[in-house]
Amino acid sequence: MFKTNKWIIGILFIGLFLVCTHSAFCVKKPSQEEKRIIKAFIESTKIYQDAINDCKKEEEEARKAGKNKTAKIWKDAATLFEGTARNYGNTAVQKTDEYYDIQKPAGTTIEYDPNCTVYAKVPYTEDKNNIKVIICPRALSDGPGLLASTKIHELEHARQIKVGDSSKPGYWENCTWWGHYAEQLSYDLEEIYYDDGITNDMPASEKTMIIRSRAYHSKGMKDNPKPEIKTGNVKGRAGETATVPLTVYNPSDSPQTVNLTFTNEKGWATIPASVIGLIISPEQEEPFNVQVQIPMSAEVGSVSAFNVVVETSLTSGTDTVMIYIPPDIKVTPGPEKLGDRGEWVEVNFTVQNEGPLPDICNLEVTNPLGWTTIFTSPTLALEPMQAADVKAQVQVDAGASSRTTNLIFCTAASQIRPEHSSTQWVPITVKDRDIACLAVESPIDKYESGEMFIPIVAVRNMGYVDSFFDVFLDTEPFGGGIPISSEKITVPSLQPGQMKSVAFPPRSIATPGVYTAKARVALDGDVETWNDTTSGSFEIQPHSGVSLWKQY
Repeated sequence: MFKTNKWIIGILFIGLFLVCTHSAFCVKKPSQEEKRIIKAFIESTKIYQDAINDCKKEEEEARKAGKNKTAKIWKDAATLFEGTARNYGNTAVQKTDEYYDIQKPAGTTIEYDPNCTVYAKVPYTEDKNNIKVIICPRALSDGPGLLASTKIHELEHARQIKVGDSSKPGYWENCTWWGHYAEQLSYDLEEIYYDDGITNDMPASEKTMIIRSRAYHSKGMKDNPKPEIKTGNVKGRAGETATVPLTVYNPSDSPQTVNLTFTNEKGWATIPASVIGLIISPEQEEPFNVQVQIPMSAEVGSVSAFNVVVETSLTSGTDTVMIYIPPDIKVTPGPEKLGDRGEWVEVNFTVQNEGPLPDICNLEVTNPLGWTTIFTSPTLALEPMQAADVKAQVQVDAGASSRTTNLIFCTAASQIRPEHSSTQWVPITVKDRDIACLAVESPIDKYESGEMFIPIVAVRNMGYVDSFFDVFLDTEPFGGGIPISSEKITVPSLQPGQMKSVAFPPRSIATPGVYTAKARVALDGDVETWNDTTSGSFEIQPHSGVSLWKQY
């Protein structure tokens, strides 16, 4: 399937109109470093969002298996992760406002909701001074550009609600990815496809196919058996020839004769310039390559549109492939690091000269929080295709707050050709310790007087290092009173992210009544104390004469 020139112009016009006809919502283009900072917070949010999704899946499986107690534990774990995801998400939103200079109408608040399932929404309200914009995880799926355009889109809805333009009930809460993407396409095409190279989670070809599919569906043309172009975006270098792989697919049940014409928006020569009379059998495809000659004048970091004009006896349209000119200098980040406050941490990068000429690179290692940094050398000489390691020593701030993550940026730029530069980052996270007391798994049911049961407490390592800690369990009458038992179990090791069910010695209670089991954990250096305690109630009933053991 392909899109016509009319649809290309329409998409760009709609997006450009929505973004820039209202001066309050026009944006400035952020610097590469500012975009990298936003991306880092987005990636941190996505890590915790994945953890939330994993917990919810485990919860669902547990409920299907009838294990309601286990399901509750996973639900509680998801709730813990939601708080962190919300904090990182709100920071990404705030940084996007700051760096894109997005101005919101008075009386409007914006917040990230980790449980929202659309891209974003603006619930309708009669209170014009209390309009809330909800940003959802899907708005963070494709970097700063999509997040910025989503916010612009939703703030336009907020503005329309504020001035009373609400003639379409429910419209404000049902925005689609299509609208956001059209806006993003209109003001930052290069960022969509080639921010730091072709590294987006979803290939650009998939994104454009989604746009085309939606456009043709809206126009009532989705079911027409038109030829489809299958291709992907490519990289090239100034003065060389880029190969664009193309495949023409005939989805119909009859042969089709197709004419293809190739053009480039910058006038670059193509070989061949056209393919005439290509006959494709029903439901078959024909692959071939087109060569694009990139001139020496092509700018590093630029993107050029390679257009494929497709014509049959009934239809015509244009497909587009983006050709990206990457820099010859490439920086690859090493692994993420952890560090105690005051500790020196080694951060690693690899710098490679992917160009055809020897080069000398100027190196710069920085971080936004101003931690002391020492690195190997300010310059690096590289032969063609040679790579070298860059090591930086970074001292974690002795006064860093809990759960701080700092981004260590490494920029390598050619001395001879400064436009050939690359930047990547490695996060350093303060090595905090945190054990969460999730739930009392047992006892939480009814037991008979004298009946044996095994107390069990669920704990999870929410910190970043293997931890040694104690788990305490006190049992007391419901409503308070003197504990009838107090016990302690020492857990010698629990890896980060792991959960453990800590079992106490079997026991029984003779006196009928309602009791409370109070659990807590004790860890040296625990940075979060709010999640150290939990409790559960259970009932002891008069003995029925049958002895049973109960264990979760």
